[in-house]
Amino acid sequence: MAERLTAEAQKAIANDGADVILLGSTTMHEAGDHMSRHLPAPVINPGPVAIKLAEAIVQLGLSHSKVAFPSPLTLQDKKFFSLVSA
Repeated sequence: MAERLTAEAQKAIANDGADVILLGSTTMHEAGDHMSRHLPAPVINPGPVAIKLAEAIVQLGLSHSKVAFPSPLTLQDKKFFSLVSA
């Protein structure tokens, strides 16, 4: 599969002017190293990128919008945890 992905990426570089290859899902992650070694353009593997992005969000202290997603008016943790243990 890595060879086929590399061949298609090479076509995208040659025919379409692609200057970077972004793997479409984490199911292709094993092909990323092979493709990086055989292509002239950088290959972005989404798994490690997602992990680093999550790390950066946490380190920067960022959170979701409290305007769009406000905290609940009353916490129902006891109700939730009683369902989990059921």
